[in-house]
Amino acid sequence: MPPDTPQPETDVSVYDEPLHRVEYEHPLFRVIRLRIAPGAQTQFHRRDVDSFFCLFSTTRVRVETAHEGVRESAVERMTVEATPYSREPMVRRIINIGEADVHGLDVEVVAHAEPRCMLCNAFVTGVPFLREVPCFEKVDDLLPWCCTTPRRVKLPGGGYDTERVTHGAIGLYRLRLAAGEATPTFCCDQPRLFIWYAAGDVVVQGSDGTTFARRVTAGSYAFDDRRFHGSLRNAGEEAVEALVAVWAAVGSY
Repeated sequence: MPPDTPQPETDVSVYDEPLHRVEYEHPLFRVIRLRIAPGAQTQFHRRDVDSFFCLFSTTRVRVETAHEGVRESAVERMTVEATPYSREPMVRRIINIGEADVHGLDVEVVAHAEPRCMLCNAFVTGVPFLREVPCFEKVDDLLPWCCTTPRRVKLPGGGYDTERVTHGAIGLYRLRLAAGEATPTFCCDQPRLFIWYAAGDVVVQGSDGTTFARRVTAGSYAFDDRRFHGSLRNAGEEAVEALVAVWAAVGSY
């Protein structure tokens, strides 16, 4: 550990950290909004839940953790990052060293049932997916995440190797629609959360003929666990983009 790494004398739960605000709670997930003004910093706070972050601003931050030291990095608008939980809670402090507010959503994956991974204790479900969705781009190398502890496996020809176990808890997709563009008709019968990166007007057209318009803004979100068969259309004059999180079908919750 670098000698200048700050050591927290105390830390608080992320739910009690003043710059983190719990906005929405559901049996499958919890949405926490984070806002840090330029020059401001969070308290040292701990988390022990799998989560992913969506960022809606571009600036620079300094992140101080008790075990991994200090790092400075740029945060980019329309970025998504994952924070998988292993066996030890993550304790860290975030300092905004840029010129714009840090604005993001922290979406915690609530482990509402078994099974859990034997190696890293993460919640494990089936494989989530969207059906017939050419306008949805899969976000790779983020979720499902890998265990922090590789396991030893025997090779068919003899000898051993190590591999990391992946978890299929959530599938993440990017949706981008140019002005006036619509998706083809698609179907999804799994729980899904839309998080919008830009303001716009979206029209939802169901296959049963129902139609409604929704005004979205950067940082707004909408959840639905009903079966959907229909299309989405961008009725605005600018492109809109969203991150879509799809949960595996795990029965009742």
